Amino acid sequence: MRPRKSTALMVTLAALAVAAAFASGLRVNRSSRREKPRTATSWTPAIPVPPQPPALPGIPDGKEIQAQIRKATRRGGRIGMLVGMRELERNGKSDRAEALLRKQRDPIARLELFLLQQREGKEDQAISDVRAYLASSKLTDWPAPLVRAYAGQATDAEAINAASDDPDDLCEANYYLGRLRRSRDFLEKAASPECDESDFARDELKALQMR
Repeated sequence: MRPRKSTALMVTLAALAVAAAFASGLRVNRSSRREKPRTATSWTPAIPVPPQPPALPGIPDGKEIQAQIRKATRRGGRIGMLVGMRELERNGKSDRAEALLRKQRDPIARLELFLLQQREGKEDQAISDVRAYLASSKLTDWPAPLVRAYAGQATDAEAINAASDDPDDLCEANYYLGRLRRSRDFLEKAASPECDESDFARDELKALQMR
C-alpha cells in the first residue's frame, strides 16, 4: 500500500523545519563567538591610611637630668641626716643635734632645726632663726614656700599648692606641715608608702596618739 501524498508532504515539511532550526542555531552560535567580550569595570581597592604613630615622650635635656640627679642625691643624704639627728636627740645630745643641723646647706635642715628648738622650748629663737635664714639665703625654689610657712610668711594652703606639681614635694609638704601643726590629716598623707618620709610620718602619728 503506497503512502498518501499528504503524509509524504508533511514529513518533508517537518524535515525542512528541523534543518532550518539547526541552521539558525549555528548562526546564533557563530554570532555570539564574534561578539567582543565586555571590558570588565576597572576597580582599584582603597589604600588604607596608616595609623598615626603615638607621640614620643619628651626627652629631658642635660640640665634637667642633672637637676633630677641633684634632687635624688639631696633626698638620699637628707634621710641620713635625719636619722643621725634623731639618734643624737634620743641620747640626750640635743646641742650636738642642733650643731649638726646648722651645718647643713639643705633648707629642710632649717625646718628640722625649727622643730628641735620648738621641742626644747625655744620657739621665739626658732622663728627668728628661720626668718634670718630666709633673708640671707634668698631661697626661691622649693622648699621656699614651706620654709616661709614655718616663718609665718605663707599659709599652709600656699605651701601645698606650690608642691602640687611634684609628688615628692607634696609628700614633704604634708610631712613638715603635719609636724608643725601636729596635724593628723597632713601626717596620714605623708605616711603613704610612696613618700620617702612615710616611716617618720608613722612615728609622728604614734607620738600624737600618746599625747
